[in-house]
Amino acid sequence: MEVNWIRGFGLRMANQVTSISPLKWLLETAWDSSMVFRLEKTVTIKVWQIGLLFRLCQLAVIIYLIVALVINETWAYTEIPVGIVNAYAGVGDIYDHVDEASWSSLAHCSDPAAFSYANSPNWVYDNPACVAMDPWELSSKGTREVHVTTSILEVRESGWPCAAAVLATAEGNATAATARAVCASRGGTVLGEGSSQCRCRAQQTLFPVGIEQMSVTIEHAVGSSDDATRFADVAGSSSIPEGEEGAMEATVHAANGSVYRGFGEGAAISLRVHEWLEAAGVPSIDAANTALNQPDYRDGATPPRYRTTGLGIDLSVEWYNNDPRTKKPGVDSHALYALVNVKARADTWAGEGPAAPVYTSWPEGRPGAQSYDKVLRYRQGVAFRFRTAGMLYKLDLQYLVNVFIGGLVLLAAAKAIASFVALYCMPGVSTMIKNRTREVFDVRRRFAEIGMKAACAVPEFDALDDDMDGVLEVNDLVVNFALLSKDLVNAEQAIAVAKLVTAAADDDTDPLGNPKKRLKGLVGAKTEGEATRKRRDDEARQRPQGVDFSEFLVAREGGKMITFAKYLDLVTSAAKAVPTEGAAVEEWTRLFEEKRAQQEKKKADYQAAHPPIGSAVQGATTAGPGASVDEPDKSELVA
Repeated sequence: MEVNWIRGFGLRMANQVTSISPLKWLLETAWDSSMVFRLEKTVTIKVWQIGLLFRLCQLAVIIYLIVALVINETWAYTEIPVGIVNAYAGVGDIYDHVDEASWSSLAHCSDPAAFSYANSPNWVYDNPACVAMDPWELSSKGTREVHVTTSILEVRESGWPCAAAVLATAEGNATAATARAVCASRGGTVLGEGSSQCRCRAQQTLFPVGIEQMSVTIEHAVGSSDDATRFADVAGSSSIPEGEEGAMEATVHAANGSVYRGFGEGAAISLRVHEWLEAAGVPSIDAANTALNQPDYRDGATPPRYRTTGLGIDLSVEWYNNDPRTKKPGVDSHALYALVNVKARADTWAGEGPAAPVYTSWPEGRPGAQSYDKVLRYRQGVAFRFRTAGMLYKLDLQYLVNVFIGGLVLLAAAKAIASFVALYCMPGVSTMIKNRTREVFDVRRRFAEIGMKAACAVPEFDALDDDMDGVLEVNDLVVNFALLSKDLVNAEQAIAVAKLVTAAADDDTDPLGNPKKRLKGLVGAKTEGEATRKRRDDEARQRPQGVDFSEFLVAREGGKMITFAKYLDLVTSAAKAVPTEGAAVEEWTRLFEEKRAQQEKKKADYQAAHPPIGSAVQGATTAGPGASVDEPDKSELVA
């Protein structure tokens, strides 16, 4: 009774031929193909050296990520702020020196010979003279620079026609001889004798008094680079009064890293020139500039003074919104503060260079024979150069996720390193690992592989096909499970396994054993007659229900191969390219036909000894709905 019910199960499935609309078929097909999840197949390599290397690389990546996230604060999203600096030189305390009754207390004024220096014959700064000048004459500002003049190389040049009897000078009309005498009194030199244009050129070095007491002030403001950024609401300025949102404190850091001076909210950053020099590590503007490495060309030993050469002061104005004491970023801090880092650059000359000439007597006469008097000034000094920098911090979940994704990518690098060592750096072992982990696809070799597997599968299929009908059905598999110990598997379990195996392997059913639905309208449903559809359904019912050899071979390989029928079509064409002797083909054909005849005889003898029970099942089916095949007795199944 149990076997009859099992065979009836296959016949009932054949009777359940259904059809669906194209839209429903499309939706179900799309659902089945898209609602899946795929995982890569992996190979575990049990070589301890490679495993140790892999774990060490992973550990190094993890340590790096921890250091980067915790110590370097890469967990926070950062942005460089956009800063504005308005710097200028002011009067400061310059008049404290200018208004002194005597400048003898100033070293550069009381002993000018000690400050004499000549870089070359054309650049001689001998015996500088101290002069009082207006602060506006001594300073200038650019976009990112402020200059304060410390020394001036002044040239006064007077010209006259060499052949003129009378000429106009700043002192009034004079003869050429008088002009030469005036030139000599200035300590100048007459040039151009013998030509049409005579010139008197007198040069002196000037040291403006009190420049180190002038002030250099920095007003500053900061914000984000774009209103659409994450820091659009973070802004500040030195002009915002204390206590209001956006007011900033500021700190000047000396070149050695120490805090030089602090400034409260609502105040600009302002220091005297000598204070800026002190913060930059320059003890005095009168100190020797040994960093320039250009001694006096006349003795090769005497270095110039900073007052003569000038120097650069680099000021980096930076803004931050992290904690000013711990330097740790906050989650979303709007409190800004400013830092000014000071650094001196004395290895080059610094200054504004030549100023526009000042004419005390405008040129008169024809070109090449003119009368004129002018003053030329070449200036050296302290060049304050500004740059803006800083960093704004904020916790941003999207950015944090990207950081973790980057960490996962780094972890993949550990796998890449271990893979390289495993595949190329271990003699002998690497070859075996390559063979196990690398696969080369070749069509001819794949044909041969499928053919060999098919040949090996034939006796397995024949052994499982208990009733020798060429199809594996539930009863064939159940009978084979009966060979196992009763403690290992019982009839109910064997039937369950057999049903699922045949349902999954059979092309006519889905993996759950349900008959596959036929698409309505794609096989002539509208044009074929009722008799044609009835005949087609009858043929579907009469086809053996179960797993044929082609389905068995595909299921045996886990579904990773083409059908056996398709393989036979392809391999037949491919085999024609292999040269074969005719006699060998005839012998192989004879052997095939003999074996085929033996198998057919064996099958016929079996069927004669075991008549098919399909007619009995069919008779039971036509007897009525109460037949045991259609509705098997559950107690019989258990028995």
